[in-house]
Amino acid sequence: MDYTYGQSNDYPLRIVVPSDSVGAIIG
Repeated sequence: MDYTYGQSNDYPLRIVVPSDSVGAIIG
């Protein structure tokens, strides 16, 4: 689970859902 990777690569996705959820989705 790379939180930084989630922010950088899936920035649009991070806007749609909470950052915590993005980390869970990616991880």
